[in-house]
Amino acid sequence: MASLTDDNAVLAQISKLVLFYPAFCIPDDARAGKMIFAKFDPDNIPDIIHCGPMKLGKCYVKDVIGIDPYQEIQDFSGDVLIVHGTQDKIVNIEYSKRAYELYLENKGKKDKRRVVSFFPIDGGRHGFLKGHDRVAIAHLKQFLTVGSP
Repeated sequence: MASLTDDNAVLAQISKLVLFYPAFCIPDDARAGKMIFAKFDPDNIPDIIHCGPMKLGKCYVKDVIGIDPYQEIQDFSGDVLIVHGTQDKIVNIEYSKRAYELYLENKGKKDKRRVVSFFPIDGGRHGFLKGHDRVAIAHLKQFLTVGSP
């Protein structure tokens, strides 16, 4: 399976990456037989999986089961902002913490100064409601204009 990181020319064009409550959990969830609100047998994947308002095809699930998201992100050398709510019940914040650590390890892969920031939003859930959206946008504006907190 090809990925974005397989094309170094494309990857080199991306200077900044902004991740709001990133779903690095999708491959683990698929391997466990669950996708958002749906449950299924990962050894006998149905043709269509109904995930609340979405429908996912069998090919999507078969593809993501084989992905290691941390392998996919390891070569990114641009600036990174990760914002994740501490009360996210859909994507455990530990996935973002692990991604942040990996991005930090790769901090020296470029000759320029690099910004890697992680902001947990206290009480924030998946989707940032009740003022948490303003906190996330403030971090985004800071990251895009200045680059660092």
